Order: sequence, then structure tokens, then C-alpha cells
Amino acid sequence: MPPISLYETCLDRIIELIKVEHWSEEKDNPFSRLPSKIVELLVEVCGTSQNIRKFSYFRMLLSSGKLRQLKLCFPVIFIDTCMVLPQMLTEKGCMNITVLELDRNFKNHRKPE
Repeated sequence: MPPISLYETCLDRIIELIKVEHWSEEKDNPFSRLPSKIVELLVEVCGTSQNIRKFSYFRMLLSSGKLRQLKLCFPVIFIDTCMVLPQMLTEKGCMNITVLELDRNFKNHRKPE
């Protein structure tokens, strides 16, 4: 098995910090300084993580203004997706999204009454 690269190690550490909401209240979004490809990769990796159960953990990534594609084809439906996603997509940081893909299960997931 090849050794883990510095790049992969950094991505893993960022994911760990996202899980504990390290940047949840930052006024200056740290992800806005990253290239779009890295922010999109972080969204993809977070989406497949078994430990990230709330879509609101993605807020800083989505509001970075760096996403061009948002593909919500994750194996897990987050507990707050239906409540949080519409609000996030209307924020200024999501203005650059040109591709939005939703998993077929997303439309069947209803907001709790």
C-alpha cells in the first residue's frame, strides 16, 4: 500500500475539523481562498463520510463562492437537508453553481412535520 500523501493528509484533517464545526462561526470564510476543485472535492468527501450526519456542516463550503458544481448523490440523506439546502442555495456564496444534481432519494425525503 503506497504511503498517504501530504495532500490526502491535509484533506483528512480538514474533514475532521469540519466534523467538529471548527469554522462554523467564521466571518471570513477560509474556503473562499481555495481553488474550486478542492472545495468541490471536500464536499464530495464530506458527503461520503459516515460521521457527518448534518447537511449544515457544509455551510462554510457552500457559502465559499467556489462551488461550480454541487452533486448531492451521497449514500446518506442528512437529517436536515430539506430544511437547510434551499436556504443555502439562495445565499450569495452559491451564485457560481451552474450544475446541481440531486440524488433520486432526495425528492422522496420529506421535511419532518
